[in-house]
Amino acid sequence: MMGAPVDESLVLIGIGAGGRVCPIARIDMRACLTTDGAQAVARECTGELARADANAVLVAVFSQHPHAAKAAAAVRACLMQSFEVPDTWLVAQGRYRSLECQEDSCCPPAGTPLPPAPVDDALRFSRHSAQDASLHRQRMRPPRDQRRRARDAMTRARRTGQRQGRYWRVQMLNRWREAIDAAHVSLLPSDAQVGHLAAGLLHLWVRDAVVLDMVPGQEATAQAVCADGDDAGVGEALQCIVGTTHAAVPPQENIDALVRVAEHVAWLCPEAAAPAYALIAIMHWWRGDERSASIAVQDAYQAEPGYSLAGLVDYALNARMAPGWMRAA
Repeated sequence: MMGAPVDESLVLIGIGAGGRVCPIARIDMRACLTTDGAQAVARECTGELARADANAVLVAVFSQHPHAAKAAAAVRACLMQSFEVPDTWLVAQGRYRSLECQEDSCCPPAGTPLPPAPVDDALRFSRHSAQDASLHRQRMRPPRDQRRRARDAMTRARRTGQRQGRYWRVQMLNRWREAIDAAHVSLLPSDAQVGHLAAGLLHLWVRDAVVLDMVPGQEATAQAVCADGDDAGVGEALQCIVGTTHAAVPPQENIDALVRVAEHVAWLCPEAAAPAYALIAIMHWWRGDERSASIAVQDAYQAEPGYSLAGLVDYALNARMAPGWMRAA
């Protein structure tokens, strides 16, 4: 974490099996200074840490604020309902101390001086660290043979789509359904399967059908869009996400599975990275995770500047517009 601006921040470090570091979240201290705010922060982070299979959390507070220790205690108390919290650390004025330790010989009230920062900045703390940790695999280049198999399968699938039309589009939607089902039990698609999923995403009707298919009860609408471009029920389906009248609560497990598949597709088939990250952005926005949605939007823009579907999510984020189920609540 050295070499990064963490002043006036609360940092949560998830620890998984075998001491594996899970997502690291940095939260503005101002959001934690009230009891309600601290509890809300802890609740929001609990879901991300649980999805990353964290079983313990370390809490570190970098703050000069007189209520920093109280805020950390409130966050810790909330996190302890779901995780072991071995320790909470306060870092201020170049010193650190444990808020749990009562031994002056170990943790003097004035704190212990921080060691000098290492010259090597390879472990730089990222402002997007929570999401970057879960996407670390996607930031690395895939092995060349995997990339080739996926690209070749994608090319063949797109040629087939040009010949088969309607049948092929429905088949692509079904492939996405199967991949999402498999991701529920932590099975990711093979390289060749990724190529087919990417080819489907590159067709706008299939891409939109994948989004609609996530809305409970709208499977038939998704099928119609995919088969014939029939958009008769699309407005109603989208209102379940955006509107408040028939607002649908996001199916968290399905969204988690779709995100895992879409991340894998973007990693192996950068040709489909823009629609893949746009899907991820929509899903995160729908479940109220603005930060992850914003990161996914930027990833989509990096793959294809101005990608329209990502732009819709970007507009909602900039307008501070929450999804329908949150506004209805």
